[in-house]
Formats: sequence, structure tokens, C-alpha cells
Amino acid sequence: MEHFGLTLISVSSTPTKVSAYASRNQDDDRTQIIAVNWNDVPAVLTFKVDDLATTPTPATFTLPALSVGAIEIPDTGAASALVYGETQHKANLPPQPL
Repeated sequence: MEHFGLTLISVSSTPTKVSAYASRNQDDDRTQIIAVNWNDVPAVLTFKVDDLATTPTPATFTLPALSVGAIEIPDTGAASALVYGETQHKANLPPQPL
């Protein structure tokens, strides 16, 4: 899974101590987001993509405390996400699906 596309797009808002960076992939058929939760508690995040010919279903994921997530929202179909946080770091694991 490629985690960030070629075309940067704006993010309208994020909760306190959460950073998000969004892009469109090379084929322009999915939105890809890198989200960082700097909080000491999990953050429930809902991602909504606007201004497309077909509006994807909003996707909600809970990003663990102090973690980074790679979220992929296709124009059609189910969204998916990988997370890397303290749990993966301590267990020497790669990013895990959310």
C-alpha cells in the first residue's frame, strides 16, 4: 500500500494535538491521509472527503495515543488504515491494520 500520493489536498480541521496530511493518489481514485495523534489518549477521527464527483462514505478510525496512521479512502469501496504506535514499537511489530 502506497501511503501518500502526488497531489497534496487541504485538511479542513483536526482535533487538538492531531496532525493530518492528505493527498490524492497517482490514479486519482483514492484519498490518502497520514494522521498523527500526539495525545496521551486515543483519538476517534472521522474522515470525510468533499469536492469529488462521487463522495466516498465517511470513515471513522480510533487512532491510539501517540501513534501515526496511514488511512486510505477509495472513491468507491471500504476505507482502510494502518497504525504504528507504542504497542507496535514495544513488540517490535510493523504497522498493524486498524
